[in-house]
Amino acid sequence: MNSFETEHKPLEEMTLDELHQLKKERYNKAQDIIGRARFVAVTLGELINSTYTKHSWEADGVTVFVDSYGRYMTVEQDGKKVVSTHNDAFAIPGRWEDVVEKFYVLAKEKDEEDRKQREQEEREAFLRFLV
Repeated sequence: MNSFETEHKPLEEMTLDELHQLKKERYNKAQDIIGRARFVAVTLGELINSTYTKHSWEADGVTVFVDSYGRYMTVEQDGKKVVSTHNDAFAIPGRWEDVVEKFYVLAKEKDEEDRKQREQEEREAFLRFLV
């Protein structure tokens, strides 16, 4: 069972209302991994040349697209959309979770290195100002 999947009867046996409820439950339970996917894309991904801030990151058949202006993101696994935070939000459990978790560690390390670099640059600029 994936990190945000719950115990339910087979999908084929669910009513439409039960399927809607499952979709809502999965999306709500996926908020942590969705946040990690966003962090990975913004930290490790490419800034897309656009009027607004957008990032795209891809690894191991998983692509994360973040539109910071529109405040939404999508995740694709092997070309199939498995997460969308836009209008009709959904999250489908899958291998993408493991890929995001694997790269989340690298993204945290890079974020810390970038923070230290910015701090050092700011410190040096401040010293030049004082001297």
